[in-house]
Amino acid sequence: AQCTFTSQHNCGHDKDVGLVCFLRQNSATWEARLVGGANAREGRLEVRPRAWGAWGTMCDNSFGNVDAEAACRELGFWEPGASAIAYAAYEHRWGRGSGP
Repeated sequence: AQCTFTSQHNCGHDKDVGLVCFLRQNSATWEARLVGGANAREGRLEVRPRAWGAWGTMCDNSFGNVDAEAACRELGFWEPGASAIAYAAYEHRWGRGSGP
């Protein structure tokens, strides 16, 4: 199957993706964190390459619940049912990102 990803985007920090994960189990294999949430399983998703470099946000363009479940698994949450949340829906809770 061909990848439908396009390099054209409209990704300012008003497009940062947020997550709500369920049931934490294992540690992450790459550097990722949830920022600004009320607990360890929710917040704005930020990533960086294997423990070096600046933290950056993920764009919510084409980032759906399947992507949210994959990100939550990498964060150590194994229960299915994660939700991707558009920036407009969480801005007042988790704030705007910074960095790359």
